[in-house]
Amino acid sequence: NTNGTADANINAWNTDLKRQSLPRQPNNPSAYVIVSNLQSGGNIGNIVRSASIFGCEECIVVGQKRYRMTGDHGSRLDLPQRHMWSHADAKDYLDNKGVRVYGIEIMENAAPVMQYDRETGVVQFPFERECEGGWSGAAFLFGNEGRGLSTKQREICDEFLFIPQNRGGSGDGFAGRSSGSASMNVACAAAVVLQAYCMWAGYSEARCVGEKFLAM
Repeated sequence: NTNGTADANINAWNTDLKRQSLPRQPNNPSAYVIVSNLQSGGNIGNIVRSASIFGCEECIVVGQKRYRMTGDHGSRLDLPQRHMWSHADAKDYLDNKGVRVYGIEIMENAAPVMQYDRETGVVQFPFERECEGGWSGAAFLFGNEGRGLSTKQREICDEFLFIPQNRGGSGDGFAGRSSGSASMNVACAAAVVLQAYCMWAGYSEARCVGEKFLAM
């Protein structure tokens, strides 16, 4: 469940928002984010911000309705929220839409979110082989900042993805302390995954004026 005080709640952030036009065309796969079991209001806000920027349809919140959210820069006013009491409810909702759930976790059976072959110049994504049999979009589920994906979160995932790192963490740093980092911040991971997905899905790029992208 999302934790904290009520900086944002389902009454203030809901599915009735009048949205900007989405950057995807009707034949483009849709995108969703699932927010649950996060502790940091800053992480929640930045995930919502990335979800809005990269053209997600909705943010699905699982668990309690009231939680702390900071750093979204007004994105809660653009991105509709849908509240679900359980992960099973969220899975049923997404299954009915033909949307696959991707858990983002560093684990043995996870696929890299993007691979570049320097010999051929080809970028490969893990989404392409799933586009048959009524598949219409993807929902991305991110784990807790310290413990990763819970058992209940993993149970609703159709597949798992990870972001390859070029350096990791170790236990042989200064004065015997760990050095480096074994995993990426969850909000940063959300931005990487969503940008890769919307690139693969063919979403149109927002118009740029000066140093800002404008609402469509």
